[in-house]
Amino acid sequence: MAEFERVVAQLVPAASSNQFEEALAEFGHMLGFRTERPEKIYKIGPDVLWLLNNRLGMVIEAKSQKELNKPLTKDEHGQLLNAEEWFKREYPHHSCIRVSVHPNTRITKSVVAGESKVLTLDMLRKLIVDLRHLLESLTNSLVSHSDLVMQCEQLLAVSTLEPQSLVQRYLLPFSEEK
Repeated sequence: MAEFERVVAQLVPAASSNQFEEALAEFGHMLGFRTERPEKIYKIGPDVLWLLNNRLGMVIEAKSQKELNKPLTKDEHGQLLNAEEWFKREYPHHSCIRVSVHPNTRITKSVVAGESKVLTLDMLRKLIVDLRHLLESLTNSLVSHSDLVMQCEQLLAVSTLEPQSLVQRYLLPFSEEK
């Protein structure tokens, strides 16, 4: 739990971009996903990549330090589209979901968001709370180590943290600024 709390303490707008992106990668790993930071490692691709399973990835661009009321711009959405193209080249047998971690769901009139999704900071906080509850249940469990795996699988099965549930529950569509 201490490691979890250390990581999520960096998933706030006050964290530097590097701290936030590293924490987002570590958080994805805690959710059970394979994670990478392609932009940091290769100088190309998304800020963070979560491979949810053997055929689906989340291409993530983080805009965590953006002012709360500012919409996603055409240039920022272009970064996400560019990251998706990198993903298609590097993971040709996977499909992906384009995700912007952004303070709100608004986009400027010049952005055509298409299938891009947003993980707002509020929804990220809800995801953190839900994972915290699952981890607390496991760490407070008195079952044997071998039964702990079974308990984890049972808790995950009814949680919102499995890949498909996570996508449906926490990722939102963008909406055009009025």
